[in-house]
Amino acid sequence: MRLVAGLAATTAALLMTSAAHATIIYQTDFEAPTYSTGLLGGQNGWSTFGSGSAVMVDDGMPIDGVQSAKITGALAGGQSGPYHTNPSGIAKVTVSADILLTHSTADRGWQFSAIGPSLLGFTGGIDVDANTNAIRAITSGFTNIGTFSRDTKHRVDILLDYGAQTFGVKLDGATLASGLAFCGDNGPCAGAPTPGYSTVLFDTFGVSGADAGYLDNILVQSTPGVPEPSAWALSLLGFGLLGAALRRRAPA
Repeated sequence: MRLVAGLAATTAALLMTSAAHATIIYQTDFEAPTYSTGLLGGQNGWSTFGSGSAVMVDDGMPIDGVQSAKITGALAGGQSGPYHTNPSGIAKVTVSADILLTHSTADRGWQFSAIGPSLLGFTGGIDVDANTNAIRAITSGFTNIGTFSRDTKHRVDILLDYGAQTFGVKLDGATLASGLAFCGDNGPCAGAPTPGYSTVLFDTFGVSGADAGYLDNILVQSTPGVPEPSAWALSLLGFGLLGAALRRRAPA
């Protein structure tokens, strides 16, 4: 019986470990010495589009630690922002970041999302409307799913399921939406298939506004609680050994 109990305990431990395990695809906190204050574009694989001079590593009002990424709205012109590409074949991915948007007399629109290679094909993400601060899911119809308060740090989680081609959104740990169809394109969100994770994007859009957006503590990982295939294999092996032990101990 000790053998059976031991195998059962091992199998349970494997299942618990697999459920807690997450594979990190990319993470950063924009801190020194990895990053230096100044233009973010060109640092550690980050690129920018639109007005690169608006996108900085800033130590004036960091979200956390000493430095954060910052987009200055008054310098952004039209649509501008940073992006980082780390392709992955993992089927379920969570893209998370701390985001703070300041308030001004004219607030711009903002966006946090996963997007395909060469910035083509939005998968899951959110827009924050200018002035109203409504949170809109980047999906067909751009559904209003909440409100993003300004001058407050928020944790945003985008849960991407590339098998189902759907995503969910959490704000500060609370679920705002789930089961939303991937946008799949850069326009009407017609839902073209997206094969896998590629790029995280943070940007601002509009024609005016003196507000700013801060980005920090980015984490892109396999969705926690979803066992990796190798972990499932180990768990199945444990169950197989347990079954064999029980068969051996069955009465003749």
